[in-house]
Amino acid sequence: MNNLQPIFNYQGNFGCEDCFVSLALALECAHKKEHEKANGYFNLAQQQAIGLENDVVFNSLYGAARMEMAWIESLDNHEFSLHSKFKEQVHILISGAEVIEHKRKDVHNQPDVWVNVNGIARPVEIKKHSFDNKALKQLSRYIKVFSADIGYAVAPKLTTPLPSNIIFIPLMLKEIGGGAR
Repeated sequence: MNNLQPIFNYQGNFGCEDCFVSLALALECAHKKEHEKANGYFNLAQQQAIGLENDVVFNSLYGAARMEMAWIESLDNHEFSLHSKFKEQVHILISGAEVIEHKRKDVHNQPDVWVNVNGIARPVEIKKHSFDNKALKQLSRYIKVFSADIGYAVAPKLTTPLPSNIIFIPLMLKEIGGGAR
């Protein structure tokens, strides 16, 4: 602990405070999902850091900031992002619906989400890319196992015909769309 130095004793190149500001702005943009703008600030920080190629502080902060942005982008592209988006917008996507915890648990049959629509529990299966025949079989199994009247298929696109008891809700990572009964 005695070896730690306060930041004002740092002997690096403080002629480039702008590069640190640019890194901060890059992360701010990344958190706002403005990835193209964030990349612009990262590039600007590199340009402003001419002469700091061996500067441990700048290189560490730059690397950490890039890793955080990659992590943010990976969350945006994960299926669970669709789960969150669906849960936040369920009242818009399905009239009268609310997300619930289903009382009956089955380790082999767990839909992504349960919704209550006018007192009736219904399973929801969410897919990142497309709702295909494999996803249809999965949701159909949940409907049968839990004796549900209707199930909801959520994905950016539908690639298989659906029976009348399954309602497709188009939902993209970047935007909200669709609606159901």
